[in-house]
Amino acid sequence: MATLGTFHAQLSSILNRGTVYDALIPDYVRQAARHIERVRTFKQMDRFVSFTLDAAQTEPRAYPFPTEVKSFSFIRLLLEDDSLWYLDHVDPRDVTVRPVARPNRFWLDSVQFIWLDNVPDQNYSAEMNYRQYTTWPTDPASSNYLTDRYEDLLLAESAIRISPKVRMPGLAQIYREGLEELWQSVSSADDELWWEGRSSAMVFGRNYDEE
Repeated sequence: MATLGTFHAQLSSILNRGTVYDALIPDYVRQAARHIERVRTFKQMDRFVSFTLDAAQTEPRAYPFPTEVKSFSFIRLLLEDDSLWYLDHVDPRDVTVRPVARPNRFWLDSVQFIWLDNVPDQNYSAEMNYRQYTTWPTDPASSNYLTDRYEDLLLAESAIRISPKVRMPGLAQIYREGLEELWQSVSSADDELWWEGRSSAMVFGRNYDEE
């Protein structure tokens, strides 16, 4: 397991400029990590959380949205009969009334709040699934899944980004030559985390034979 400090030292060694650029390396590594997560949604970015819709709170229709969210999957309620009720993601202009009732729909207020169409008629247990960017560590003794599992890709992307600053265009070219292969291997490994053990069957719409 590579620590962040070890990774920074490795990049410094590749630059071979002593300690001249060591203070800049963490910034370029962080930029490379954010670029990687913008391009690929890794399984380590997948989040599943539970929370409560509190009918008694000051504004029972609004709930803080998680920070650093890249994409959003669903919100569902756990009903008293143990069934799951999925809320539809809608345009707020489609909501014309706000009765006191079980919520059916929601929309996002920027990336700050989740708003419900109805005022909850009771407390509801809820679950949510979304993908979240990594809060990049600053402690040299810490690590991250990118430094642990995909160190070679992070090193290549970091070297490419810092090369103009250190005036080493040849360094960027060297790492660009193998970049496509690195991305393919990383994507293949991450695909296994996403899909291993899942059913390969594809379901289209409703199964009317069950009626």
